[in-house]
Amino acid sequence: MTGAARLIGVAAGVILLVIGTAGSALAHCDTLDGPVVSAARKALDSGNVNLVLVWVQKNDEAEEVFTGVAALLPHSDVPNVALGNLYFAQGRHAQAIEHYRKSLEILDAVGNELGVAVVYGNLGIVHAQQGAFDRAIEAFEKTLALDIKLSEQN
Repeated sequence: MTGAARLIGVAAGVILLVIGTAGSALAHCDTLDGPVVSAARKALDSGNVNLVLVWVQKNDEAEEVFTGVAALLPHSDVPNVALGNLYFAQGRHAQAIEHYRKSLEILDAVGNELGVAVVYGNLGIVHAQQGAFDRAIEAFEKTLALDIKLSEQN
């Protein structure tokens, strides 16, 4: 999973959420010609995710955005990884693990071994934080095996 894939997922999610709520009473910043969508377009063009993230300032808002993106793009690993990261940062480990596992299913289905390796690393960190060291070691070993395999292919 590349940074560009994450950026596209976040930017697309912001755009889709804005478009999907266009029937609501929205301020100019929430319309298609407003600064949120403009920032999302610039983020896609430049590869700079920070141009979009300035519009998502609170964890509650981030959770809402990524949950919405997950609903709109059920076959994308990006929102599930983002939710896993958010929940881990909040200490909500069970929810982090749930979303990392969802992203693993998606990444496995499309054969994205690099993404799988990254997510297993994330799982290892969560398990270690919980004191589940056997699970952490298992996840880190999967990450290492995939990293070795991928480095040998290149």
